[in-house]
Amino acid sequence: MVADNILVPGAPAYRAHMRHNDGTLWHTTEHRTHAEYQSVIKDLVLESDYLGTQASSTGTSRPER
Repeated sequence: MVADNILVPGAPAYRAHMRHNDGTLWHTTEHRTHAEYQSVIKDLVLESDYLGTQASSTGTSRPER
Protein backbone atom coordinates (compact mmCIF):
# COMPACT_ATOMS: atom_id res chain seq x y z
CA MET A 1 0.00 0.00 0.00
CA VAL A 2 1.27 3.50 -0.76
CA ALA A 3 0.17 6.56 1.20
CA ASP A 4 1.02 10.05 -0.05
CA ASN A 5 0.70 13.49 1.58
CA ILE A 6 1.61 12.21 5.04
CA LEU A 7 3.07 15.57 6.14
CA VAL A 8 1.23 17.95 3.79
CA PRO A 9 -1.67 18.33 4.42
CA GLY A 10 -0.90 15.56 6.91
CA ALA A 11 -2.12 12.24 8.26
CA PRO A 12 -0.57 11.95 11.74
CA ALA A 13 -3.02 9.32 13.00
CA TYR A 14 -2.36 7.09 9.96
CA ARG A 15 1.41 7.43 10.37
CA ALA A 16 1.16 6.64 14.09
CA HIS A 17 -0.98 3.57 13.32
CA MET A 18 1.50 2.25 10.76
CA ARG A 19 4.45 2.87 13.11
CA HIS A 20 2.66 1.14 15.99
CA ASN A 21 1.92 -1.94 13.85
CA ASP A 22 5.29 -2.08 12.08
CA GLY A 23 6.60 -5.62 12.25
CA THR A 24 3.30 -7.13 13.36
CA LEU A 25 0.65 -6.38 10.73
CA TRP A 26 2.68 -4.13 8.41
CA HIS A 27 6.25 -3.46 7.32
CA THR A 28 6.45 0.23 6.43
CA THR A 29 9.19 2.23 4.73
CA GLU A 30 9.08 6.04 4.88
CA HIS A 31 10.27 7.90 1.78
CA ARG A 32 11.18 11.56 2.04
CA THR A 33 9.83 13.67 -0.79
CA HIS A 34 8.38 17.13 -1.49
CA ALA A 35 4.85 18.43 -1.86
CA GLU A 36 3.56 18.37 -5.42
CA TYR A 37 4.88 20.75 -8.07
CA GLN A 38 7.63 22.33 -5.96
CA SER A 39 10.87 21.49 -4.15
CA VAL A 40 10.67 23.51 -0.91
CA ILE A 41 7.93 21.97 1.27
CA LYS A 42 8.93 18.56 2.60
CA ASP A 43 6.47 15.68 2.51
CA LEU A 44 6.50 11.97 3.20
CA VAL A 45 5.25 8.88 1.36
CA LEU A 46 4.70 5.60 3.22
CA GLU A 47 5.15 2.28 1.43
CA SER A 48 3.66 -0.58 3.45
CA ASP A 49 3.60 -4.35 2.96
CA TYR A 50 0.82 -6.26 4.72
CA LEU A 51 2.29 -9.10 6.77
CA GLY A 52 -1.03 -10.86 7.32
CA THR A 53 -2.68 -12.10 10.46
CA GLN A 54 -0.15 -14.93 10.86
CA ALA A 55 2.66 -12.41 11.45
CA SER A 56 1.05 -10.98 14.59
CA SER A 57 0.36 -14.40 16.12
CA THR A 58 3.62 -16.15 15.18
CA GLY A 59 6.02 -13.26 15.49
CA THR A 60 7.26 -13.63 11.91
CA SER A 61 8.12 -10.57 9.90
CA ARG A 62 7.13 -11.85 6.45
CA PRO A 63 3.79 -12.95 4.99
CA GLU A 64 3.30 -16.65 4.51
CA ARG A 65 3.11 -17.72 0.87
